[in-house]
Amino acid sequence: MNKAGKIGALLIGGLVFSAAPAMAAFPTFSDRWLVTYWQDDTRNQTLQACLNFTNNGGSFGATIGGTFNSPTFANWTGSWVQQGDRVRWWGIYSPTNTATSYEGTLINSNLATGYYLHYPTAAGVAGGTSIGTWSAQKGGC
Repeated sequence: MNKAGKIGALLIGGLVFSAAPAMAAFPTFSDRWLVTYWQDDTRNQTLQACLNFTNNGGSFGATIGGTFNSPTFANWTGSWVQQGDRVRWWGIYSPTNTATSYEGTLINSNLATGYYLHYPTAAGVAGGTSIGTWSAQKGGC
C-alpha cells in the first residue's frame, strides 16, 4: 500500500471509531434503597429495610463506595463498594452482633438484586445464620 493509501486507511479508521457510540456509565448505588429479602430455605419474603448508601470516594480498590446505615434497623451500619454494575456491602447489626454480607448487580439505575448471608460474629451469640436473595428499589422508602 502506498503512502496515500495508508493515510486514507487511517482517516477512515478514525472516522469509524469516532462514530461509535460512547459506553454509558454505570449508575451509582449511592442513594436510599428499599431492600426486600427472601430466605432461601422457605422462599418466603422475610422483611423489608430502608438503607442509605453514602459515596465517600471508594475503598478496597474500588473508586465508588463508602458507608451505609439503615433507618429501619438503627444499629446496622457498614461499608459498600461498587465495581461496574457489581455491588457489595457488609456490616454489623450491633444488638445481636450479627455480621451481614451482600453481593449483587445493578439491573438499571433504579433496580438491583443479589444474594446475602447473615451470621453470628461469635459462638453463643444470639441469632442464627440465614442466607437468601434480595432485590432493591431506589428511593422506595
